[in-house]
Amino acid sequence: MSVQTNLQDLQSTVERFIARAVHPAILDPGEEPLALITGQWTFTEWNGRLVLQAWAGPRNLVRKIAGLKLERRDQIALFTERFPKTEGELQIADLAAPNSHELGRKTSRAAFRERFHLMLAREFPLWRIEEVSVEANLEQSLSTSYARAFLKLGSNGIAAVAAPPDAPDPAGIVATGLIWMDYLRHREETLTISALALYLPLKREGPAALRAAWINPEVVRCQLFAYDERDRCGAIDFADSGNVDSILPPCRRPDIPNAQNVAVDGMPDEVTSIDQSDGSISMRIRGLEFARATGGKLTCGIARRTRCTMETATAMAREIARVRTNKTSERQHPLYLANPEGWLE
Repeated sequence: MSVQTNLQDLQSTVERFIARAVHPAILDPGEEPLALITGQWTFTEWNGRLVLQAWAGPRNLVRKIAGLKLERRDQIALFTERFPKTEGELQIADLAAPNSHELGRKTSRAAFRERFHLMLAREFPLWRIEEVSVEANLEQSLSTSYARAFLKLGSNGIAAVAAPPDAPDPAGIVATGLIWMDYLRHREETLTISALALYLPLKREGPAALRAAWINPEVVRCQLFAYDERDRCGAIDFADSGNVDSILPPCRRPDIPNAQNVAVDGMPDEVTSIDQSDGSISMRIRGLEFARATGGKLTCGIARRTRCTMETATAMAREIARVRTNKTSERQHPLYLANPEGWLE
C-alpha cells in the first residue's frame, strides 16, 4: 500500500509540473529535448516502478522512474532505472523559463556532439578522435554555435567543425573552421594539420560551399560534407558551388510612413535601432537585442520577450549599457557574455 501511495504521489508531482509549464520537455542526457505534447505522453505502472512514455514524430522515449531528486519551479529531476541496479537521471523542464531555456540549449549541444562523434567515426575509421567539444572558448573566438573536433593519425591531424541542424548561420562555419585549425596548429606543434573537414545540414551547405571553394588548397585541404536527419554524410564537390540558388526575402514596411517610429528619449547613447525585413524595429546595444517594436507594440527581454512599457525598456537598456562595455569589471556577467558574435559584428 505504501509503494502504491508513493507511486501516486510521484506521478501527481510530475503531472502538476507538466500542467503548469508553458513548454514542458524531457531532457535526457545525450538526446535532443523531447517536447511533452498533450496526448503524446503517458504514465503506467510496471513491476513496482512508474513508467513514463513520450513520443513525438519518429522519436519514442520510455523510462522507469525510481524517485524524485529535485523539484524547482522551472525544472524537476528524476531518478531513473536503466538497467537492474543501475541508476540514471532524467530532467523535465519548462523551456519557456530563462534558466531552463539555456539548459535545453546545452542538452541539444551535448546531443549533437555525440552525433558529430559518430559521423567522424564513420567517415574516418582509421583516425583517432582526440577531442570533440561544443563548449565556448572566447579567448580563441570559438563559440557554442558549432561543434569542433580534432583527429589524429600518426604525425598528421585533421581539424573538423560541424554546424547543428538549427544553426542560424551555417556559412559562418568556414571562418570558425579556419580559426579552429589555426589554433590546433599552434597547440599541436609536433603534428602536421593540413586538412579541414566541415559538416553542414543537407540543403544548407550552399553558402558555405561558395566560401570554402576559395580556400587555397595548397595551404588548407578543405572537405565539405552534408548530413541528413539520419546523419548520413556525403561529400560536396566544390566544382558545383557556382550553381547558385538565391532567394530575396520580402522587406515589409508599415502602411503608414513613420508609423513604427518609437520615441527613444532617455535611452542610452549606445542603443541602436535597426529596421527589420518584417517591418519591425530591433533595439540593440553592442549586438545584443533587448527590445523590439512591432505595430506600435513594444516587447523587451533577452531569452524571452514580453510586452513592456518604454520605461521598462529604458531601464533594461541602461543596465545593459552599464555592463556591456570593455570598461566593465563584471566580465562574467551574463549580459557581458551574451551573443559575443553580435558584439564582434
